[in-house]
Amino acid sequence: MVSVTRLMAVLVLGAVALAGCATPTGPSGDDGVEPAAEEPEPRSDDAAGAQEPDKPKGQPAVRELVAEAEAASRAGEQPRAAQLLERAVRVAPRDPGVWQNLAVVRYRQQRYGEAETLAQRSNRLAEEDRELRRRNWALIAAARDQQGDAAGAREAQRRRKAVTKQDSAL
Repeated sequence: MVSVTRLMAVLVLGAVALAGCATPTGPSGDDGVEPAAEEPEPRSDDAAGAQEPDKPKGQPAVRELVAEAEAASRAGEQPRAAQLLERAVRVAPRDPGVWQNLAVVRYRQQRYGEAETLAQRSNRLAEEDRELRRRNWALIAAARDQQGDAAGAREAQRRRKAVTKQDSAL
């Protein structure tokens, strides 16, 4: 039986995919990179795979690495996608989108603890990017659910909803 939390995560991520998932430029830093997608290619077999990728508009090296990671992920080569995104993180360590991309790849690799940690890192860097923060909280909820942490997953869903309410208050 599917848990309510997991079902909510799948529904939220599906809704985000339909919304287009465009993310604005992240915090101002030396890299000037717009956040990349939270994951390279949607897959229907997992909660984190329900989101559409964004196209990076920052440094050419980061755009190239993210594009290669997208291709690797589409080909089912998650270790290669992770390797490319780790390189992108070294080039643009303040880009929350690259961290979120890596979090999704780790989720796909069933490395749920790492996925959660990377999504939290992306959240710290995302500052006012509420859409990215919402997607991060949905990913954190799904990762916690996969680890059997129902209470933690509910808390992450609560945090995701709080970010959504901030948007409606504006």
